[in-house]
Amino acid sequence: MPSLRFRKVTDKVSETAAKVTEPDSSTQQKAVEIPVGAVLNAADRVAQAVKPYRTRAGREEQIKRYRAQAEREVERAEKRGRDTRIRVERQVRERERLVRERLGRSKQAENGQVASKDQAKVSA
Repeated sequence: MPSLRFRKVTDKVSETAAKVTEPDSSTQQKAVEIPVGAVLNAADRVAQAVKPYRTRAGREEQIKRYRAQAEREVERAEKRGRDTRIRVERQVRERERLVRERLGRSKQAENGQVASKDQAKVSA
C-alpha cells in the first residue's frame, strides 16, 4: 500500500497534468469563434464588393468610374512618357554639343600642329 505522502504527491502531479493538458473553456471557445468570425468577415467583404453591381444603374455607375480611372491612368502614363522623351532629347542635344566642341578643339589642335610643322619646313 502506498504511503500517504506518495498519494499526495501523485494527486498533485495528476492535478497539474490535467490543468496543462485540458484547455480551459475560453481557449476552446476561441478555437471555434476565430474561424467563424473570419468566415463572417469574408462574407461581409464579398457582399460589399458585389453591392454596386446588383442593379443596372449601379453597374453603369461602376463602369463609368472604371472608365474615368483608366483614362486618368492613361493620361498619367502619357505625361510621364512625354516628359521622359523631352528630357532624353535634351540630354542627347547637350551631349551632341559637347562632342562637337571636343571635335572642333581636336581639329584645331591638329591644324595648329600641322601648321607649325609646315612653318618649320619653310623656314629651314
